[in-house]
Order: sequence, then structure tokens, then C-alpha cells
Amino acid sequence: MSKTLFVIGNGFDLHHGIPSRYDDFREFLSEKDKDLLNSIKAHLPLYEDKLWCNFETALADLNKDSVEYYTSSYLMSYSDDEWRDSGHHDYQYEIDKIVTALTDSLKCKLSEWIFEIDLSNYNKKLHFISPDSHYLTFNYTQTLQSLYAVPDKNILHIHGKSENQNSSLILGHGDNPIKQEKLSCYDADKDIRILQG
Repeated sequence: MSKTLFVIGNGFDLHHGIPSRYDDFREFLSEKDKDLLNSIKAHLPLYEDKLWCNFETALADLNKDSVEYYTSSYLMSYSDDEWRDSGHHDYQYEIDKIVTALTDSLKCKLSEWIFEIDLSNYNKKLHFISPDSHYLTFNYTQTLQSLYAVPDKNILHIHGKSENQNSSLILGHGDNPIKQEKLSCYDADKDIRILQG
């Protein structure tokens, strides 16, 4: 039984030529869901397409000013001549629409994108990857299973894995290091977990 633990990030998939950068996700959205892409560009601090490598970090910094500006036209005074009862919940509806786009819709499209990557096209294998070793992976892909026949029981996908188009993935983002008190790891029942305290 191997005692080797590999910690794998996106560089592993990129080594194999797998298009798994957030820039690739942006391209996917430009073809499949331009409304979501426009919402991301409008409300997350990416500013330019070339900064999509910071996508997860940008999720932590929703541009509240942009959301308020975009939705401000839906805030009307009851005394306004244009006020109608039918518009009573428009502001909340528009806020909810943005939040849903940047949460549920985003995760759904991310899952769809990852699932559509055909891993059978890639075969730049690394000689030291063994099915007997254990893996902690930040990747959503099933590269280890597809290319190296590593069994699921030896892999912990800490953000989830794309098994179908509706997989429940965890889309992480950067934390403010000042607010983060500590990060600790422990081995409980042979399961590696990350705790923030």
C-alpha cells in the first residue's frame, strides 16, 4: 500500500494540454451564455478579459456599486408619478436575478463546461502517477481516473468533481487574509479535511 499523497492543482491538467483555465471557461460562456458572461463582467472586478485568471478571487469582491447602479432605476418612491403597484418588487427581483446569475447559474455553467471536456484526447502521462497513491485535488476534472485509472476511493476532490452536467461543484474564492484566523488540516478517519477557524 502506497503512503504517497499528491496534492494536485490546475497545473496538472494544463500539463496534459487540457483546456481548464478560467480563460477557457470565459470562451465557453461567450459561446453558450452571453447573458451570464455579461453579468460577470458587469458585477465582478475582472475589468479586462485577460484577468480571468483571477476569477475565483473576483467572486469574493462582488462590485456592489455596479449592482446598486444597475438596479437603482428600479427603486422608485411611492410618491413618484411613475410609481405602479406592479413595480413594488422590481428592485428585489433585479437584485435576486444578479445574485442567481453569479451563484446558481454560474455553478451550473461551470459544471457543464467541465463535463464537456473530452479527456480521451489527452495522454501526456507522468511516470510517477500511480493508481495506488492518494490524491488531494483542487481540480473538477476526472483526469486521474480517465488517464491513470486511479480509483475514486484514492482521490479527494475538495471542490467536487464533474460527473455529469448537473454536478454540484464548489466554486471557491480568495479570502481576505486579515479576516482569516487560521487554516489547519487534520486526518480524521483517513479523510483529509480543510478547516477554517
